Amino acid sequence: MSETIEFELVRPVNPAGVSFIKYLWGAIGARNRSLLEDRERRGELTRLIQKLGFALEEKVGGNKLVTGRVVLTLENGRPVRLALRDVKVWAETGALEGEVAVELK
Repeated sequence: MSETIEFELVRPVNPAGVSFIKYLWGAIGARNRSLLEDRERRGELTRLIQKLGFALEEKVGGNKLVTGRVVLTLENGRPVRLALRDVKVWAETGALEGEVAVELK
């Protein structure tokens, strides 16, 4: 039996960074808690997330931020495929000179 979990990756994240892994774990866990509770499936999911991050980094380049639609395919409760569709790559648009500061008085 095949099942898919889909969600939007709304916040731009670096696919090779820890925030990408945490974002995906949290979103997948919120939709299917049993994936994170089963030790074997959790390992398979971790490998898929890491492979996707490395594949995205190769495709878009290093130090880039991406958003898109994440699609996880499960067969008999096991994660077998992870994809990012409609990928948008975010570029640096500028810089601020000086400092931005706030104070409590």
